[in-house]
Amino acid sequence: MFSKILKISIPLLLIGIILIIVYNTYQKTQDTIASPITIIPTNASVIIQLNDVKNISRSLKLYDICNKLQHIKQFKVMTQQADQLSKLFIKNQDVFTVNNLFVSFHKVSPKKSATLFSTNFKRESVIENKEIVYLFDNDITTSKYDNKTIYYSKSLNKYFSFKDNILFYSSNKMLLTDAIRTSNKETNDLFANSLFSECYKTTRKSADINLMINYNSLFSVSDIFLNYHHKITRFSDWAATDLEIKDDAILASGLSSLSGFTDNFIDIFSNQKSQKINIINVIPENTTHLFAISFNNPQKFFNKKNKLLLNKKKHFNWNKYIKWIEEKKNVNYYEFIDEIHNEAGIFNTSSNLSAENIYTYFNTKESIRANSFLQNIITYTEEYKGFRINKIIDKNIVSNLFGELFKTNNPFFTTINDYFIFGNSISSIEYIIDNYTSKKNLANSVSFKNAKSYVSKDANIFLYLNTGKTSNALKNKLIDPDLFIHSPDSINKFTAFTLQINNSKNGMLHNLCLF
Repeated sequence: MFSKILKISIPLLLIGIILIIVYNTYQKTQDTIASPITIIPTNASVIIQLNDVKNISRSLKLYDICNKLQHIKQFKVMTQQADQLSKLFIKNQDVFTVNNLFVSFHKVSPKKSATLFSTNFKRESVIENKEIVYLFDNDITTSKYDNKTIYYSKSLNKYFSFKDNILFYSSNKMLLTDAIRTSNKETNDLFANSLFSECYKTTRKSADINLMINYNSLFSVSDIFLNYHHKITRFSDWAATDLEIKDDAILASGLSSLSGFTDNFIDIFSNQKSQKINIINVIPENTTHLFAISFNNPQKFFNKKNKLLLNKKKHFNWNKYIKWIEEKKNVNYYEFIDEIHNEAGIFNTSSNLSAENIYTYFNTKESIRANSFLQNIITYTEEYKGFRINKIIDKNIVSNLFGELFKTNNPFFTTINDYFIFGNSISSIEYIIDNYTSKKNLANSVSFKNAKSYVSKDANIFLYLNTGKTSNALKNKLIDPDLFIHSPDSINKFTAFTLQINNSKNGMLHNLCLF
């Protein structure tokens, strides 16, 4: 009996020893390969993690949607860079064994942005760091910053530096020195931010590309390029997604974590169940832009929205106006919010996204009762095709109820199927009524029908932008229109860009799509 046990035990013991050795070897390998994220400055707005650099150039040429994007000058430049990097990694596979590359975008001054590239390399394959730089260019000069060597290539206009087995480089020296400071042990990196680290660990490294977005930083960077000041601040922190390229679409899906505080607009949706976006059955078929929200508890939404205003130090002026409405007109918004059902939003019906074509809306449980509640702030009424068009004192009622993102100058409204729809003139409201009575709504439009295969029916936050129709308008909003040089015929083939954000048990689920 003992000999039989011994015969079984010895192989099992040997297998156990082998597994322990393999695991320890793996752990040591993992410990020696630090993530390039540890050197990326924390003000990054977007981080693209390429997990198969050697094949990225070939992949970008395979898909029809990427070929369409080649007609945009900036995308064509990015593709050329990807091709150069693919060739570099393939040629030096003994050095770049990990085959990943991180590309991060940063705001480096009020009027300037820059890009940082970072990757791992096999330290055992090189004696000195300059050998790695020589793979890019032989003609280099050096300088020192914070006891680190900076290598500069004049012909490439790039600055290079190192942290252990991490190579990072940029055309902007200020960004490179920020990365050097971030690489110091005494400095907090992105992993110190739980909102980043929690969502990042949910990404699939088997995906060809991971896309991390800090919406707040992205909106801040956009100020550099836009010829107008947008009103989007504190929308959302980090979201980490897996990106998939299909022949006719680019899809990204992933999570963001909630902080437990009301610091951003997205935090208002904590514990709010998403609803079906039914406004698409009411608004015109030529709607080019829609930003819709849904919720199942309007009172909690209203209270959290007010808390966000308080945190942004904007509650005082808002509350002063709300009190004036209550004291002078006997309309209490704290009570009126109970008349709200589950949707609100803003949309535009023009290809040039003009202010004259901006509408706002919310839906109510019962429009007749809600209308009677607002009678004291309605100053004018007329009939049009069986619908009432009213003028209201509070031209920003949607914003006052649901937040700054809906701020407009819309004093006129009508009600359709319990939806209150606000516009800036009587004629603008008549336009909504004409399209509705003709059954020309967004849900029936060809472009939106194409979108349905990529979007779900319900969402807490839903953004729809008809990119084909609005490309020229987007270009005209740039300080330097040359940044968006494109072939109009090619861009017109794009149907839309959509963003959906839904509350889930694991955080907020983000789905982005360009098709």
